[in-house]
Amino acid sequence: MYVRRQGTWAYYGINNELLKLHLDLFENIKNLELKNAIKKNENIITQICP
Repeated sequence: MYVRRQGTWAYYGINNELLKLHLDLFENIKNLELKNAIKKNENIITQICP
């Protein structure tokens, strides 16, 4: 039973690491999207007010 419990803890540990990786990726993607949106807005503004 102890080994089994240890196994589930190990399993949870791996899941947490994967979750962290996914969250980091998600943050990076969100930041990239924001940067792209800002660039697009800057381009539009420079076109309107050259």
